[in-house]
Amino acid sequence: MNYAKLKGFGALFFSFLSAFVGSVLLMGPMLPLMILAPQVYRRVTDLIIGMWLALPMSLLETFFGTQFKAIGDKLKPNERSLFIMNHRTRLDWLFFIACLLRHTQPSNLKIILKNQLKSAPCLGWAMQVACFIFLARQWAKDCVWLTSVLKYFSEMRYDFQLLLFPEGINFCRTGQEISNAYAQKHDLPRYKYVLHPHTTGFSFTVDYLRQTKMIDTVYDVTVAYCDTVPEKGEIDIFRGNIPKEMQFLIHKYPISALPQNKEDLDNWCVEKWKEKEHRLEKFYTGNKTFEGQEDGKLENLSSQSVWKVYFIIACWLYAVLFSAWLLCTSSFVLWGSIVIMTAFVVIGKYFGGVDNISIASFNFTQDLTHKARTT
Repeated sequence: MNYAKLKGFGALFFSFLSAFVGSVLLMGPMLPLMILAPQVYRRVTDLIIGMWLALPMSLLETFFGTQFKAIGDKLKPNERSLFIMNHRTRLDWLFFIACLLRHTQPSNLKIILKNQLKSAPCLGWAMQVACFIFLARQWAKDCVWLTSVLKYFSEMRYDFQLLLFPEGINFCRTGQEISNAYAQKHDLPRYKYVLHPHTTGFSFTVDYLRQTKMIDTVYDVTVAYCDTVPEKGEIDIFRGNIPKEMQFLIHKYPISALPQNKEDLDNWCVEKWKEKEHRLEKFYTGNKTFEGQEDGKLENLSSQSVWKVYFIIACWLYAVLFSAWLLCTSSFVLWGSIVIMTAFVVIGKYFGGVDNISIASFNFTQDLTHKARTT
């Protein structure tokens, strides 16, 4: 195993251990709070998941010297935002944490993901607790679940930021084939650098968040890789095939600037993807930089707030080592962890996941409160 693979394996192994500690030992004991104190449960667990989301990116910066750069508008803290981004690889969402860590905070981020990730041990459990939105790519089902989750946050009055990939699938061979077939059917040009977006989920989400007054801005984010493209996701990390530099082009739009009706929202999204295709073509066929194409200066995020990166790694290193000591010395912690892991598996199999339980219990409590007030 060469040095790059060793570092890649170390980053993945440490990330998995931290996911186990976070989901089982830290968030697991808090599961009863989703019924007893849902607001406290949401705040505390989101703080933990935010710290974990920043870890893999911090490891890549430290182990491989990966540079994350951004140009355009800066993200603002405490802003209720929807991020839409092209989906070049399976890890785009992870790399985007670099922007959140420097400009705002990742703890309020919710990501719309494919349903298969929900059952992943530790990582999937943590995402369930964080109430990430898992979709099955069947709009009849997805619409109902998306409404349930957004309603949950709205009635809880919990401000959050949402990351959506309108393409629905990352830029791979299968994705290109689907996109090209769609383009041929609808007499559209074939894209070489992005996929044609699915606008139904985007327009629905914007409309719902606007009606419930849960959104301030929409950020259009374009991600590009300057050298290595980790198309195989976690396998590339294991192999040490890590990009040395990636760039994010960010445009901010106040919600008032977006169209009101669905058809115009769809067209707005389609137009943004046309612009992405044009910009990415210039990026990859030119000098691989967005600088000069937009007003503003290319900002090196990796040179900022380095203390945050080291602080996050140090916190998780301590958490992992202390947890290992507890598991080895305390039978209570060991058997408690087994019970929590079993609970995650059983809840996932028979109740659809912890996120289902947390939303159902919150709705039940809200109904009881409403009935008590009206009687």
